[in-house]
Amino acid sequence: MCYRIISFGFLLICVQSINAEIPSYLKVCHKGPEFSACAVKSGNDALPHLLKGEKKMKIPNMLPMRFPEVDVDAGPTLKIKLFDLDVFGLDTVVLKNVKIDFDKLHVTLFMNAKRAALIGKYEVDGQILVLPIQGNGNLNITIENSDFQYDFNYKLVKKNDVDYAQVLPEDTLEFQIPMAYIQLDNLFNGNKQLGDHVNKFLNENHQDAIKEMSGAIKVTISAIGRQFFQGIFDSIPYKDLFLD
Repeated sequence: MCYRIISFGFLLICVQSINAEIPSYLKVCHKGPEFSACAVKSGNDALPHLLKGEKKMKIPNMLPMRFPEVDVDAGPTLKIKLFDLDVFGLDTVVLKNVKIDFDKLHVTLFMNAKRAALIGKYEVDGQILVLPIQGNGNLNITIENSDFQYDFNYKLVKKNDVDYAQVLPEDTLEFQIPMAYIQLDNLFNGNKQLGDHVNKFLNENHQDAIKEMSGAIKVTISAIGRQFFQGIFDSIPYKDLFLD
């Protein structure tokens, strides 16, 4: 499964450190037995501030997060392309657990989103579940009470003889979405009868439908995660971010 994504937000992240002071709302944690509990509290306290944008860390306003284009090749039977996509509901995300392997340089985050929505425009062609599907128009995918596990590796890079963390691209996102609403307008060149039938079928089988469309969710949420953490990592030296 391949993804191509274009985001204005990515253009805001530079690879050079800006040596920003740590904001007062972001508490750094010591490595050790209490690290996870500290990181969860610190993360949940900082999220409302960071999601509104943090210029010093080059993190844009993510309420909502805008993606001009998301191109998802979901395999040989389904192609999805999204345009002018807004991701709403990041302010409902709650961090549940944080695990960092400081030897393997690996991060695992467990989160819950009470309600989130992908609103934009789409082009789709292929087959989803057992139904052929084709069309373009407005898109609404709304999910509720969803659990996410986001994993990524990082490496240390030297900038002016100081170590900074850098997120590596091979990240993964797994999720459990118990409830979803799916609406694709203008299916089959505006054939209302066929369009209503497909939308009804997708919502009656929303868990299976979400699995088929999971690429669109994974690529957008993973992109937000990479941007979010790289903004922090670029701004704060590693030794100051994770205390011994």
